[in-house]
Amino acid sequence: MSRSKWSVVFGSLAALSLLLGQNAAWGEELESAPQPGDVGGGAPAQKSALATDTPCCVQQACNGEMCINRSWIVDIDAVFLAPIQSQHFGVAGLATLDSRSTPDNVILGTVLGGVETTNDNDFTISPRVTLGVQGECWGVLARYWRMQTGDLDAQFVPGNGLGAGGEGAQGASSFKAETFDLELTRILSSGCDCGMLRVSGGFRYAQLHEAADLAFSATNLGLGYYQTSVFAKQNFSGPGLTMGLQGYRPVGCGNFNLFFDARASIIFDTDADNYVATRADWVGTTPGHVFNDALSSNSNATMFIGEVQAGGQWNLPLKCVPANAFLRVAFEYQYWCTSNAGYAAAISATGPVGNPVGFAAGLSDGDTHVNLVGFNIATGLTW
Repeated sequence: MSRSKWSVVFGSLAALSLLLGQNAAWGEELESAPQPGDVGGGAPAQKSALATDTPCCVQQACNGEMCINRSWIVDIDAVFLAPIQSQHFGVAGLATLDSRSTPDNVILGTVLGGVETTNDNDFTISPRVTLGVQGECWGVLARYWRMQTGDLDAQFVPGNGLGAGGEGAQGASSFKAETFDLELTRILSSGCDCGMLRVSGGFRYAQLHEAADLAFSATNLGLGYYQTSVFAKQNFSGPGLTMGLQGYRPVGCGNFNLFFDARASIIFDTDADNYVATRADWVGTTPGHVFNDALSSNSNATMFIGEVQAGGQWNLPLKCVPANAFLRVAFEYQYWCTSNAGYAAAISATGPVGNPVGFAAGLSDGDTHVNLVGFNIATGLTW
């Protein structure tokens, strides 16, 4: 895990420790502190119609008869997700050739052995940052999130991955998902009894990148040395629309709340692309080297993104700062689905005549889906 990703976790834990420490020290002081309506220990002053004594409600700062009901929002999440992908980009190994096979149309017969590309589905930490301002009814938010695993070069061309004389297989994969949101928010309801319910909608830019490569090599019955490799990828990026519904409801009248956030987005890309490259090498009496690739671009594609979060949120009013801090732990699930008529496929094979050949075949399909499953830990302030 990189140093930059660990810094998000350490920052969140440090903020949590500070908030819990402050909260523990507030108890006795808050009990003896003057209430919002008390002035100098005398009779209560007249309160704004929007002010409240209920400790589990968000306090509002008032200036005379005018109540200032605006809050700034800073939200930093450490998101732990595992990408479960549908793409199986390629396979490489040894096989016989079908009698109908030609140099321009390779048809495999019996596959004698091989390996497939794999995708990394381990939990990966990624940051999500939200900044905004919320008024009594309307507000505006900006949100950025990015998750990436692996570091494959988008222009990678497969070659001799293992070196002459080696046997076995090796591969790698990469995954990248990224979103940027700019949206208006509207408070539907708020208060101690009903918590808060907010709807939002606006602009979203999203990007999805999937790629995998594989290299296979073997020495077969003294016929020579085989080495094959395959690389495939798909890229989607574009603007679209997003809409969400977020809310929390207090449990009792303490600081703990049940929290949920649901979101749906539709994204458009007029230049989605899919690419596959395959190579087969045979070193023997008459060496053979074959390379083929395929590219599908300029495809009109759409992508749907669905997101759900559910968990608990602790709201903590700060003592020395006119702000409320929060800590949130929630289950998170995302579903990314692209619809694209384009796809790319390629196959390469070579070997001695009348004997098994080394082959590599790849396919990048424009119709794909990804399930992201995990949880998030968030801290932030509203003031």
